[in-house]
Amino acid sequence: MTGSSRTASMRKLVSDYRAKYPGEALDGGVSAGYPAAAIVGEALKKACEAGDLSREGVLTVHRARGAWDGGYGTEMDFSVVDKPATRATYIVKPDKEAVGGAVIYREAAVSDLAGEYTVPVG
Repeated sequence: MTGSSRTASMRKLVSDYRAKYPGEALDGGVSAGYPAAAIVGEALKKACEAGDLSREGVLTVHRARGAWDGGYGTEMDFSVVDKPATRATYIVKPDKEAVGGAVIYREAAVSDLAGEYTVPVG
């Protein structure tokens, strides 16, 4: 997804949040929580369509989805259980005028350390 598409997705999230919760603070919990809820919601819908809402059924459709990009950050791939969905991260800097109190300082990238990290499984 392009940077302008991500910006549009986040602007819509901010607009929708402010309409639903006027005067409430919009922080990192909102910008992280909304995509997390969307990911789970999509998996539940697909599991329902498949007729299997068991834990295994939900995990199966979640892992089968492959790449997911809702426009709120980096593309994530949930298909490999022993690897993080993404290794890329943004660098942000505080900005008291910005919604949420921070702005993107550097676009998402994978550091050498993150790229080489082996996730402990078990």
